Amino acid sequence: APLLRTLDINVVPAAAGATSQPLTLALAADSDPVWSPDGRRIAFRSMQTGRPAIYAKRAHDKDAEDVAVAEGDATPTDWRGVNVIVHALESASARDINSIDDVRHTKTTLVKSGFNDTDGRWSPDETWLAYVSDESGRPDIYANRRDGSRVRVSFAGGTKPRWSRDGQSIFFLRGSTIMRTYTSAKATVAKANNSPASFAPAVPVLDAPGVRDFDLAHRRNALIAIVPVNVSSSAQVAAIVDWQSRLQENQSTTVSR
Repeated sequence: APLLRTLDINVVPAAAGATSQPLTLALAADSDPVWSPDGRRIAFRSMQTGRPAIYAKRAHDKDAEDVAVAEGDATPTDWRGVNVIVHALESASARDINSIDDVRHTKTTLVKSGFNDTDGRWSPDETWLAYVSDESGRPDIYANRRDGSRVRVSFAGGTKPRWSRDGQSIFFLRGSTIMRTYTSAKATVAKANNSPASFAPAVPVLDAPGVRDFDLAHRRNALIAIVPVNVSSSAQVAAIVDWQSRLQENQSTTVSR
């Protein structure tokens, strides 16, 4: 809501020229939306009760009820099956990645390292969980397999991991550059042999100065990013030429009257 300077969730149709539809209109901040697997609902973080919580709502019905999923200061990042993936401050100094059952409202810890682990995303086949950790002293991308093995994906900084729709690569941000790392040939063999896999060195894909976030399409090879727009508005300037003569004319008219 721009006039109130609050954050709300909007649903934006992909069709060209279509207008966005507001989903939430609370006075408090609603943020960090993620889609349910069937595309019918959206989970999001909200401060509508004065305290942070996770809610879910039907995606195309702004009048639908907000259904509480979990209480506490957590941020949703993915949704697979009935499980909403979130990261939350679980101790005095570190964030962990948890899975919240949307039906039972139970919590399962997925990543707990003593460092800040955030932005967990399942690969399309749910074999890998990519996430961000500051274990090395700065944010980098890691990937955990369901068997517990772990691979470091980036070595020069990285945030916001996003899987390609075929699950063969991970896109992520490094500064203002969108990077891409492929699962190596060794990774394919390792997966078959149930041994640790690896990822190829990341390569730049797109430089997007000021990029705030991005994601990949699930049904086609496309990328969407939130970037600043330079709006140049030319102010209209009116100049009066020979203004002294016009001033004298006005004074003469005044005296004549």
